[in-house]
Amino acid sequence: MIRLPHQNLPKNAQNQLNVWQNEINGLEDYAERVAQGKKAFARRNKLTNPTFRQVRQTLTQMCCGACRCGYCEDSVADEVEHIKPKDLYPEAVFVWENYLYACGQCNGGKNNKYAVFSDKTGQLREVVRRRGAPVVEPEQGEPVLIDPRKEDPMDFLEID
Repeated sequence: MIRLPHQNLPKNAQNQLNVWQNEINGLEDYAERVAQGKKAFARRNKLTNPTFRQVRQTLTQMCCGACRCGYCEDSVADEVEHIKPKDLYPEAVFVWENYLYACGQCNGGKNNKYAVFSDKTGQLREVVRRRGAPVVEPEQGEPVLIDPRKEDPMDFLEID
């Protein structure tokens, strides 16, 4: 895992992401925000979409050389990954700081898994939604997953 240098998204792309995120945030029901966020991201995350072309170009510029996965550092990253899963956190579906490049193996393996240190108890809590489970807001807390856009992974990891 490598620290990703911050780069601003071009203003027109950032403005468009903000418009799309505001559409999701404007929905009153959490379950509807989740459903619509997933649909909207799938519909817009295309190479033919000018905004997502700019998202991908900027993520590529943030990579060290080749398009490296933000998790395993392999150079086959080709998926726009949500650090905070869109199925759990619809308020971050179109948030630029929530994106990084990931390879299919890491993105598929992470899927919608997430964990936090609970705001209520301080305990480690897995944040997942099992298939068929009710769509309810997840427990709030400090993220456990290292965010290479905000944190230096070497502050948490040792290479042996």
